[in-house]
Amino acid sequence: MAAPKRSGALFGSVEFFIEANRPGIAAIVRRRLGKQYDHKVHAQDGELRLWVLNDPELWAWALREGVKENG
Repeated sequence: MAAPKRSGALFGSVEFFIEANRPGIAAIVRRRLGKQYDHKVHAQDGELRLWVLNDPELWAWALREGVKENG
């Protein structure tokens, strides 16, 4: 899959961050949940979005990558 373009309406959004970093985000979620991890549930965009917004490590990474705090 091609990396998302850095220009456009989604740049700086949590959705853009997820699209650009899905494998790394999923790995962190898997590590946090351990045996409770269910790919069918926890790999969905909505679930990953909640993790990014609520997990301090993921949120700090998102901010470093250009996600806007109020966006």
